[in-house]
Amino acid sequence: MLWTVWVWAVLIRNMVVGNFSWSFKSIHIALAVVSLAFAVVTWKITTKSRRFTREVERERNPRPERLSASQLAVGLARLGLKRRAEGRAASPSSAPGDVPD
Repeated sequence: MLWTVWVWAVLIRNMVVGNFSWSFKSIHIALAVVSLAFAVVTWKITTKSRRFTREVERERNPRPERLSASQLAVGLARLGLKRRAEGRAASPSSAPGDVPD
């Protein structure tokens, strides 16, 4: 939007200062006004859409609260990471990245 405003502001200044017929000036200044109006409307719609998207994302994905140590242990157990959490090492024959049984 800023680029559009800058381009049309320069054009309007050149139209006013330049040696052009009044019809040429009026047509190009009208085009500038229409283009600026489209830019403003597009900017407002985009801003509203971004706000709405952020609100929906916050509702769908609320920030989780911090888990207590017991909740963390239960979660790790459900993921099959209980042995690692308890400090048992994997067997030496397993490949790096393998999850122990």
